[in-house]
Order: sequence, then structure tokens, then C-alpha cells
Amino acid sequence: MIRRIAAVCFAVFILGGCASAPKQTFNAEANADLKKIAVLTPPAPPEISVVILNHPGMQFGLVGGLIAAAEMSGKTSSYQSAVAGQEPDWTSHAIAAVKNELAAIGYTVVDQPVVRKQGSDFLDSYPASDVDAYLDFKFNISYVASTPTSDYVPGVTLSARLVERKSKSVLYEEQYSYGHSNPYLKTVHLASDEKYRYADIDTLKTHGTESLSGLTNGIDAIAQRVAQHIKPKHASQTVVSQ
Repeated sequence: MIRRIAAVCFAVFILGGCASAPKQTFNAEANADLKKIAVLTPPAPPEISVVILNHPGMQFGLVGGLIAAAEMSGKTSSYQSAVAGQEPDWTSHAIAAVKNELAAIGYTVVDQPVVRKQGSDFLDSYPASDVDAYLDFKFNISYVASTPTSDYVPGVTLSARLVERKSKSVLYEEQYSYGHSNPYLKTVHLASDEKYRYADIDTLKTHGTESLSGLTNGIDAIAQRVAQHIKPKHASQTVVSQ
């Protein structure tokens, strides 16, 4: 558990979306014939983690890092206990949000179920389908404090990639963050509502149900921005298939 929290802390800092992560702007003019998109099942995100990004223990080598990880592990466990039984199915929520936003801008959208390991990367190959492109994405959810005395805010990160079926070329790729803002990350950043700021872990736990809404709202906001970034040149009939 401690090692997992340390890994999550590191992942929050570098994201897969720092300076070296590939980006590709969608060209609506060049892809005017793109009408039908398959939304792939994303890898299930790890459990919600509670992270103190700049924990002072991180400055004191391995021992300090372990102390910091132990504290975050304890906060994560206590938060998980507070919201037990209240969490939505995060994967299903994310798929529905992305599908609805793509349909709203005119694409025909279908599910493309795939089996993936938790925390896995984009797929290397895609299943046979009659669609024009695949929307592949992955995401993580957490509550993040910049320092031990900072407020906890939602930390939703999502990376998305649109791949053309026939050529396998990447038509679009971007990384997004919601809530917590890290100046070292080159993401499309969306601010969270101020009501989803919590002064300490006890306040976060007391407002457990509300805090979960902060994360679902983050997924929804990012899904909407993804759709805006791959908006077709001409809107077509809205169709969503199961």
C-alpha cells in the first residue's frame, strides 16, 4: 500500500502528460469524412488516493519518503472508509460521459469493449470494427494537497487519443487535468469549483459524498473538452449505441 501511494504521488507530479508526452491537434478539415467513433473501455483507475504533493518528508531521502508515503497511505485508507459504498462505477461513468459528449457534437458513437489491466497504457492494436476511428483514453482520480497545510482539491487526469481505423494514424492526442494545477505539467487544465476545496483530511471525509461529486464533475468537464477538441467540421445526426 505504501509503495502504491508513493507511485501515485510520483504519477501525479509527472503525469503521462508532461513536456515529453506526445500531442496531436485534430484537423477537422482533413478528417471531414470521420463520422463514426468507437469509444474503447479504459483501464480501470486505481482507488482514489489522497496525496500531499510536496510533503516535507520527500526531502529526506528514502526514510523520509517512506514516512511521507505512510502518512498518505493512512489518509487514503481513512478516506476510502468514509466513502465506502458511495462511489460510482468510475469506468462506466467515464465511458458514458465521453460517449454523450461525442454524440452531442454530431458523431455516431458505439461502445468497443476491451479487457485491460488496471493502470495500463493506450492499446497497441485495436479490435476489428466498421467505425472510422477509435477513441482511446485512460484516467486517474485523487484528492491532492500541494503541501501539508494546503487545501485538498480534486485531482482528475485524463489522456485521450483518437486513432484512424484504416491507417492506424493518430488523429488527435492530448492530456487533461482538472482541479489540482501543477505548473510543471503541460496539460489542458480545467479549474474545479471552489466548493470542492477541503481544509484537511477530516473535512474531506466529513464531506465524502460531496467530494465524490467533485471527481465525477471533473470527468464530465474533461469529456466535454475532449469533444470540443475533436469537433467535426459539419455536425451529423446524433446517435449513441450501446
